[in-house]
Amino acid sequence: MFDIVIEDPVEGLESVPAGPELAAALAQVEMGGVDAYGRVEVWRAHQRLVAHYQAKGFLDVVAVEDHFLDRGDNEEQAFEGAAAEFEAAGALTRRGADSEVRLAEGVWRRLPAVGAALFRGDIDLRRARRLVDGTAHVPDEAARKIVDGLIDDAGELTPSQLAGRVRRRCIDHDPEEAKTRYEAAVEGRAAMTMSNLDGTATLYIHNAAPTEVYAAARHIDWLAREHKRLGDKRPIDQIRADVALDLLQGKPHTGNPRVLGGVHIHTTLEMLTRISEAPGELAGYGPVIADIARQTAEQQHGTPWEYTVTDTNGAVISTGTTKRGPTAAQARYARARHRTCVFPGCRMPAVDSDLDHQDDWQHTGRTDAEGLYPHCRHHHRIRHQHGWTYQELNDGRIEYTTRLGHKHQTQPRDPPLE
Repeated sequence: MFDIVIEDPVEGLESVPAGPELAAALAQVEMGGVDAYGRVEVWRAHQRLVAHYQAKGFLDVVAVEDHFLDRGDNEEQAFEGAAAEFEAAGALTRRGADSEVRLAEGVWRRLPAVGAALFRGDIDLRRARRLVDGTAHVPDEAARKIVDGLIDDAGELTPSQLAGRVRRRCIDHDPEEAKTRYEAAVEGRAAMTMSNLDGTATLYIHNAAPTEVYAAARHIDWLAREHKRLGDKRPIDQIRADVALDLLQGKPHTGNPRVLGGVHIHTTLEMLTRISEAPGELAGYGPVIADIARQTAEQQHGTPWEYTVTDTNGAVISTGTTKRGPTAAQARYARARHRTCVFPGCRMPAVDSDLDHQDDWQHTGRTDAEGLYPHCRHHHRIRHQHGWTYQELNDGRIEYTTRLGHKHQTQPRDPPLE
């Protein structure tokens, strides 16, 4: 049925369009003779194929809804009728069926660029959901414009990275609306408890200001690491949980009580002086509305400020600090150049990451600020224990070479704050 000629069936999979042709090409691959490097390529092809058929499934959902509309049902009736059909056919809950129909509408009707990308296998269902859900509160025309500006890179971003970019573009579109939505959400903040099936319980804080949440989390983390430094043998996550509960119950804790949780906000001088309403960026979280960034900055009277001078493309020219005395200039420079761990897709803030010598210090005997790259502890270990290597490309991206020989490039940061 399909005339497919691929000299190397594994290496050639990337060039085969998602759909029946790709399915036929995969059927020709003798898996027993495929090495570990090749199995990664086969996995990627299977993921593209899954995305393609998920897009076709959403076309089926939309077609059923269209059928009811053509029969004279109004939009609400057509939605309910289609949802009921798929609730029964797929053994779904009512809520699950409603969600399926809404997602199909978002993918093919409201944001056709998302449907087309899913159909091609350029993005998967998780990324499609981030695009559809993340723009749900934005008018249709603006949502399409936001998605059109992101869709080409969407498949190379992690779902969390993509969600952050969507959030930032939505704030840029209508800063006042974003502020109103934020203020309404914060009004609903609450502390809640939940019983778990295994007999444990969960405590969480809902809809709080992100700067306060991240400051509290950093304080808990610092105290937990102090326990670890003093010889505590428990896993760090257990210590963090116990420290948080001790603090909330008023129990004493070890460590310097003057060490408070801090936050790192990336912003612009124009935004701080109210010339611009462009969003700021909270390290480890993502975009925040301009008001939150300004309020956070205004509260930092007794703490040092770090500044970074960049060119119009966001490349670092110089850095500095308002703190007196000697500074870790090289560390500051490295973390200003790269705000997060440089491992592909990792969002751990640079301030919470190790600084890796691209050329091992034991081999060179010197430290060069240009050769320092932030790596979270996990990816720092992966880089050294599993033989991964990396280099910085001319455009500022980092190219990693895996143990199996695959090459992955980090995506450049979102355009500099304006």
